[in-house]
Amino acid sequence: MQDQQQMPVMPVNKAPKDSNKSLVVILIVLIVAIIIAAIVAVIVIINVNKEVRGNEVSQTKDAVEAEDDKEPKSEPEPTEKPEEEKKTDPNVLIIRRRDAQREDDLARMITASNMYQANNNGKLPFSDGEINKNFIKRYIDSKVETTDGLNVTKCGDEFKDPNGKCYSFAKPVMLKSNKKDALKGVTTVNNKFYVFIQAICGDNGEVEYRNGTRIFAIMYKLEMDKETIACNDNY
Repeated sequence: MQDQQQMPVMPVNKAPKDSNKSLVVILIVLIVAIIIAAIVAVIVIINVNKEVRGNEVSQTKDAVEAEDDKEPKSEPEPTEKPEEEKKTDPNVLIIRRRDAQREDDLARMITASNMYQANNNGKLPFSDGEINKNFIKRYIDSKVETTDGLNVTKCGDEFKDPNGKCYSFAKPVMLKSNKKDALKGVTTVNNKFYVFIQAICGDNGEVEYRNGTRIFAIMYKLEMDKETIACNDNY
């Protein structure tokens, strides 16, 4: 058979391979989209958290400020005048001048007592509870009038406080061994000199015992405040 019938050749179908490539591309696109969506979601969550925290901080601050506004503001405590202001206060300056005069007069009492001792073989013009009645008139101011040496009836020119009142002496005290003393209850100027025998000036407005009947200290209350006391001695 010369004319043998040939079988038709079927064309090769390549469609499945193209389909596979398309699926891969789609999958890749989906994965990229999912990743991008996840990143966007994370960014959104972070921003939301920041905003929430910012609101919480702001609310807390507002609440604290509101509480502060509710609390009554205490008045500042009164304070003493600064030292610089005290130096220029006219009243303080006047008091300081008066106290300076009192301290000078106290020093004159010590000088007069030392002069009395020099003229009387070391004997003091003071004894326990008494004072020589001629001491003030002869050694301080000849114009002073006194009957017992303690109380003065006439000041004279120099035996008076800057406030214009006469000075006087309280009864001298003989300090006992190892004891201290002070002007108990004396808080204002009373124009009196306080004599302590066998004593020297100590700390905090006190006198301290010192063995020796020729040793003495004299104290005087000053005006500046309740605690200020002048003291001088011959030790």
